[in-house]
Amino acid sequence: MTVTQSNRNTNLDKPILIDSVQCFDTNDQLVTDYVESPLQLAPMATTEYVIERTDDKGGTGANFIVVWGAEAPVYEPVVEAVMISTS
Repeated sequence: MTVTQSNRNTNLDKPILIDSVQCFDTNDQLVTDYVESPLQLAPMATTEYVIERTDDKGGTGANFIVVWGAEAPVYEPVVEAVMISTS
């Protein structure tokens, strides 16, 4: 399946920082961290990471951990992963 992992800043006027988006495989082993250095996500902005259908490193039970923060009080981001396959 193709996986799209997205992180949405739900704040109208404050940025957030995405520090890490880690993908772990079915056996709890770190596959990759998609963020090389902290990423500032503007108000109401979204960042996404796509894992192609042919990439099977994560297995069927892959998990994501997103580490984020902000310099001021903010609403939590919406973090979601969507898996889809068509043929």
